[in-house]
Amino acid sequence: DLTQIEERPLVSEAVDLTAVAQQAAMEAESLAREHEIDIRISPPEGHGLLPRWGVRGDSWAVRRIIDNLLAYQISQARPGETVSIILKRNGDDVAASVAGPVAANLAEASGKGLGAECEDTYWLAGGADLALCYRLARGMNGRLLVAEVANDDAMFTLSLPAA
Repeated sequence: DLTQIEERPLVSEAVDLTAVAQQAAMEAESLAREHEIDIRISPPEGHGLLPRWGVRGDSWAVRRIIDNLLAYQISQARPGETVSIILKRNGDDVAASVAGPVAANLAEASGKGLGAECEDTYWLAGGADLALCYRLARGMNGRLLVAEVANDDAMFTLSLPAA
């Protein structure tokens, strides 16, 4: 997978991030059921419905990132826990966050102010799937961040330019 992104040029096109997130959640349902995990897609605060937000990126790469982050969070969760996809607009960017019960040490490591020279090492330490996500995000002029949230959960956020 990591070599595939070097061989496959990423295309910059308008991608419906809302639709990609919904499709990824639907397709991850069977994996989530096997692990007795709930998947929830949340609209931004103050919105009753999911807004239709587009980003500039490669549709294959965006989908791959969200699929990998969902699978990673589901694999870390215990039965009865929830993995959430949260969509929101941040200025000129649109973000899709995947939040769930990831080992706190991964989120804690990111909070120590990683410099650009050690970002690749950090994401590789999270496994090949996270390294792939990080490289795909960078290849689309986006960012992939991780932050610790309440109850030792972690939130991975893909942020891309709005279309």
